[in-house]
This record gives sequence, structure tokens and C-alpha cells, in this order.
Amino acid sequence: MLTALRRRWKDTTQSWLLARQGRDADRVELKRGRIYILPTGFGIAYAVLVFGMLLGAMNYSNSMAFMLAFLLAALFLLAMHHAHRNLLGLTLERGRVESPFAGQQAEFTVRVLNPSPTARWGVASDTEGQPAYIVDVPALDSATLPLPVSAPTRGVLTVPSARIYTRHPFGLFQAWGVLHMDLRVIVYPAPAPDAPRPPLASGEGRGTMEAAGQDDFSGLSDYRGGESPRHIAWKAYARDDQLRVKQFSGALQATQWFDYASLGGISHEQRLSVLCRWVLDADRDGFRYGVRLPDRTVVPGSGEVHRRQCLEALALSGLKQ
Repeated sequence: MLTALRRRWKDTTQSWLLARQGRDADRVELKRGRIYILPTGFGIAYAVLVFGMLLGAMNYSNSMAFMLAFLLAALFLLAMHHAHRNLLGLTLERGRVESPFAGQQAEFTVRVLNPSPTARWGVASDTEGQPAYIVDVPALDSATLPLPVSAPTRGVLTVPSARIYTRHPFGLFQAWGVLHMDLRVIVYPAPAPDAPRPPLASGEGRGTMEAAGQDDFSGLSDYRGGESPRHIAWKAYARDDQLRVKQFSGALQATQWFDYASLGGISHEQRLSVLCRWVLDADRDGFRYGVRLPDRTVVPGSGEVHRRQCLEALALSGLKQ
């Protein structure tokens, strides 16, 4: 029941913050209206202790006890001011994130820029179920704050909000700001650890071997997206700033079709895991390859862009977009 109440309180708070602040752009400045502050558990205990000292000083009319109580109360207020000031004016930028495989973590990042001549200490990130990351941001400089999020399944992983907070200087108060940036990433299927070898027999729905030269140089052709960087004629590019690809003849280069329909007797997710393993192995070996899925076909190609297209097709197969 306590867990359900906490979840309900968190969802209600997030909805209120989203309605108050709206969606954020990729660059956000933490102004006064976006920073919230409350005492921590330690801060509440500290305040109770100071109040008890004040009652004792009043009861015994002890001037030294009054002075100590007022000094500690002033320290309490000073900590509140500095905790709020530690976040005020910081600019937060959304960083790039690499697509993970299912079962890994998506490493979102936020770049924290400090435009003031005062360093900001102990700026931390908060993502559910993950340890906090704490960075110090030098004056007139920046720092990168990780926001790790678990990615248990393939598809589109969306983080509705992220929290940036600080408890500097004494841990008596916690000041925080909430971001509602467009934090999302495509999660690829987990590659099968023991996938069978892909079929090589010719025919519809099977792997095929197509002729492509890799032996004797036969000329240059215009670069097309997805071509392997190893085939780019860099010397020609240095001469005329035009990307061209070397063409060879004489030997056979494998062009492999990876067909969803060729895998039988296993579940949908297992088929996608096997196809993911085949794509990674073919890319590693420098083969040209294509992928056939029930809802999409990726024509044969090679290179990093083509590999990403194939993996994204596998990640989104059968999902509503």
C-alpha cells in the first residue's frame, strides 16, 4: 500500500509539473520559477534540534544558549539560500544517446553549462532505480551529467521526465528542477547468443550469393548512403571534394538476405534476436546484406548507416509507431 501511495503521489506531482511548465526544448535554463526546495530528513532533524535549544534557552534565560541557537538557525537559512543558488542560472542541454540492445542501459546525458563566475558543487541526476551521478561544474565551464535508464525490451524507450538536484552545501536542503525534454531512443533486440548459421541456398526467402567484385580495381562510382567507408576513394576526395567509391571485379562478395520467414519453430522475439545476431556478424565481416520482415524490407547494403537501418527495422517490427 505504501508503494502504491508513493507511485500515486509521484504521478500526480509529475502531471502537475508538466501542466505548469509544459514540454521543454533541447536547451533549458533553470530560473527561479523552475527550482523547488525542501528540507531533507537531516535538515528536519536539525531544525527540531535548534528549536529544542531555543526552548531550553528561553526556560533558563541563558544568553549563551540563545546565541548558539540563533547562530545555528542563521546557518540553516544560509544553507537554504546557497542550495537554491547552486542551481539558479544553470543551462541544461540534451546530449546524444547511443541505441542500446534490450537488457542494457540507455545512457542519456545532459550537458550542464555554468555561465556564472562561481563554481557549482554537487549537481546530481535522478533516474528511477539507478544510482545518482554527482558532478561539479567549474565557473564559466560545463560538465556532462549521465542519466542511465534501464532498457529491458526492444522498441522506443521514452523518459517522460528527469530531475536535476543538489544538496550542497550541508545537506540540510534539497533543491531540484524537473526537465520534460524529448528523451527517447530506439532499443534494438538483444542479439541471440547461440544463433544458427544463416541459410545460403538460393531462392525466395533464402540467403543468396550475388556477384560483386573485390579483386581487381575497375574504376570509381558515386558514393551512395550505406556504402562501407573502407571502399571510399579518399585520395580522389582530397583532390575534388567529391565522394566516390572504388569498384572492383574478379571475385565474389557475399550478399546475404536475412529472411524472417526462414526461421521457424521459435517465437517472434526469438526470430528478431537471431536476425539481429546475423546483421551484426555480417556487418563485422564486411558483407552486403538485406533484411526481410513481415512489415518491412531493407534492401542489401553495407556500412554503419545500413546496419543502423536494419537494427531499427528489427527494433520496431510489429510495434505501433
